[in-house]
Amino acid sequence: MVCGFSLDDNGLYKHLQSLGFSEKNMLATGLVGKNDKGYLYDKFKNRFMFPIFDIQKRLIAFGGRTLESKESMKAKGIPKYVNSPENLIYSKGKHLYGLNVAKSHNSGKMKRILVVEGYMDVISPHQAGITNVVASLGTALTEKQGRLLRNYAEEVILSYDSDDAGQKAILRGIDIMQALNVPIRVLQMDGAKDPDEFVLKYGAEKFEKLIDNSISPVEYKVNLIKKDYDLEDTTQKIAFLTKLAEILSKVNNTIERDVYVDKFSRELKVGKEAIIAEIEKRTIRNSGKLKNWQLPRAISSMQNSGKNTNIHQEEKKNNKNEELIIYLLALKDEDIFHKLKLIYTEEEMAAFQNNTFIKKLYNLYESGDIINKELMSVCETEEENSLLSGILLKSNARDDAASRAGEILRALEMDKLQNEKMKIIKSLQEGKTDEEGILVSKLNEINMKLAKK
Repeated sequence: MVCGFSLDDNGLYKHLQSLGFSEKNMLATGLVGKNDKGYLYDKFKNRFMFPIFDIQKRLIAFGGRTLESKESMKAKGIPKYVNSPENLIYSKGKHLYGLNVAKSHNSGKMKRILVVEGYMDVISPHQAGITNVVASLGTALTEKQGRLLRNYAEEVILSYDSDDAGQKAILRGIDIMQALNVPIRVLQMDGAKDPDEFVLKYGAEKFEKLIDNSISPVEYKVNLIKKDYDLEDTTQKIAFLTKLAEILSKVNNTIERDVYVDKFSRELKVGKEAIIAEIEKRTIRNSGKLKNWQLPRAISSMQNSGKNTNIHQEEKKNNKNEELIIYLLALKDEDIFHKLKLIYTEEEMAAFQNNTFIKKLYNLYESGDIINKELMSVCETEEENSLLSGILLKSNARDDAASRAGEILRALEMDKLQNEKMKIIKSLQEGKTDEEGILVSKLNEINMKLAKK
């Protein structure tokens, strides 16, 4: 890792001037500044210098740190760091400090890269033999930097300062890397304020162990909110568990979510069923993905002004589900059909307003004629023709639905389970004591299914 020092003698300006560079070009580099009196000077004078290279090892910018005390900086009104401005060849959001060195020390794709905040946080680990460390040239990770990391590492570990800016940067980094489908963890550090200090105090071996023990985004978010609550206070503990359920409801992998439920249930001495119930509420609420599917309304779902609001809302939801089912069946995909049939059998769809038409499509799949059959030929009424036409004419319907079929199937299954749950709760509220044991057992079974979706 190359470093240097810029003297307080305007040597760079004088050198550039001797080579015939114009004032305009010198100022454009960001290495030379101009004061109020019109004099040109070295912007990095009297600073420890950190050259910044791109991935092709080309020098593109500098960072300069003053060696003066805080008191001296305050008295003189000078910043701790001066960095090259962005220009035609340098945009800090597109590069990572130290990536060129990390790449040269690690052949092929690295198992993991540690992303830190400062220049010295990169240099100290590298000097200690830990060469998979880079800095993001600013507090927060950018999407372009995230794509660079994805190209060179299988996993990313974030290590930023513990102040508010650092915590926000970690949360942003988590979002960016997860959106890019890159596994990400967060380094937790005690006994030092940053990687530079930790390596100098405890050595490379302990720092490697610290990296190995990095935590998942879920654990990081839970630890972050835990600081705001006194878990010995019942009211605050309940409030914390509500926040915990919100975080866990956004974990899509059911196995991962189940592991966290078990972990936090033991740590907080709270029943798994209680946490699962809270997650379930939010999962159902968050699965409002159905509303994103703006399919044409079926002719059979026309409003009946004489019905009350609750009945009308229920009808709208049922009609939406019917449209989604037809939407999936129109894809002519037998795998999707078999998954759908496990959720809704023909008997269960007897109450659907469009059940006759859906049954025809089911029969086409069962007979094996679905691939060769023209779907519009199945329509026998004006109503069925309008319904299917509206669905098939949806822009990019087939490609879009095919890519999101799993999401639709999951939403349909959850809606069905939720309806079953509401019916059981209603029966329990009506005091059907002779069936209470069976109903409670069924309710618990449904709750577990919902929690795992």
